[in-house]
Amino acid sequence: MYFYKIQFNNNDQNVLETQAPPTDDMISVRPTLVWGGYMACVVTAMFSIGLVFMSPGPEPRGVLRYISEGMENHCGWSIVVLGTTSSAILICHIVAAAHMANHYAVFWAIIEALGWNIVLGVVDTGWTFHYVGLAFFLIGNMSYHWIACRDVAYGSLRYKQSNIISILFAVFFTCTAMASKLAGEDQRQIRALAVSLEFVMSGALTLQNMFLVKALDKFKNIHLVFQPR
Repeated sequence: MYFYKIQFNNNDQNVLETQAPPTDDMISVRPTLVWGGYMACVVTAMFSIGLVFMSPGPEPRGVLRYISEGMENHCGWSIVVLGTTSSAILICHIVAAAHMANHYAVFWAIIEALGWNIVLGVVDTGWTFHYVGLAFFLIGNMSYHWIACRDVAYGSLRYKQSNIISILFAVFFTCTAMASKLAGEDQRQIRALAVSLEFVMSGALTLQNMFLVKALDKFKNIHLVFQPR
């Protein structure tokens, strides 16, 4: 199939010129994935910590503040910053999953993203739905990285170790947070332990994402190919 365009020459005569059909367009996405992924991980970790120290501060009523409480107080900025960085990380997850032997990783990446967006919307969704979203996010995240860290293309010993650590601290955090709720707000020590475990867990989750981006960085190039019909 040929495409045509009309040009005008100096004598004001129409000239019919043939144009070759469009060819494959190969676009490198490696720099965007790698640098965007690294930046998104760093910004996510720094902003999550910053949320706790933003007004009204890390210690309401004499007890330590959860990251989620910082999201509630600064929902707008949380969505702007963490919504953007999580989108960049999601792109890395989906692109990496396309090159995995186990394609269920894509499903878990979508579950993770859905849960995270529910977590960010705590102001409108309420705390009950927030906890459901947090469960979706953690299950999706752990499952995705469980597959990724054992894949031939991305796996490494340290990546596997970070996945195990993340799972353990997610369990510890969940148990202590539930114990804090059952014991009431007066049990400050249990709550302080839960908050501390949340920070460690967040660091472990970020570390997993860093290992995934590092694995993507090992490829010489990663392309998107556009082929005309």
